[in-house]
Amino acid sequence: MKRPALIAFVAALSWGGLAHAAACPTRPAWPTAGFPRRTDETARLFPDRVKALDDYMFTLKGANEDRLGIRTDALMVIHQGAVFYERYARGYTAETPHLAWSVSKTVTQLLTGMAVSNGALNIDDSVCKHYPNAYSNRCDLTVRHLFPAQWDPKLGIHVT
Repeated sequence: MKRPALIAFVAALSWGGLAHAAACPTRPAWPTAGFPRRTDETARLFPDRVKALDDYMFTLKGANEDRLGIRTDALMVIHQGAVFYERYARGYTAETPHLAWSVSKTVTQLLTGMAVSNGALNIDDSVCKHYPNAYSNRCDLTVRHLFPAQWDPKLGIHVT
């Protein structure tokens, strides 16, 4: 499976319900043991796609110290309150703490975009409007300033 098709598969599973989102349910906000698991169903209905996702996200290239290719430790796809895909690798488990790195930025940007879309936040607001304890010499910073990322060729990652 080519990368765009793989991304579309993950997006379809994880974001398909955003356009028709209902009110937030009154259940835990993070997957718990009580969350419905539909991983077997996903594997049964989409075996080629699941294999392609596994191969793309979890196949290591080269020596570990070379840090080549995709280096996924864990991946979970949640859609409409159910876990559709869950996999861990290289000694990680559901109980292993993970560094979130850019995932935190992505989720923050997604939530910020939703707040902007709903009129609850303006991207050009001063950070001091939303963080009253911010240092006054930082009030010229806007919400927009908090999001740019740039490529660091030495680290091989996007950094802010």
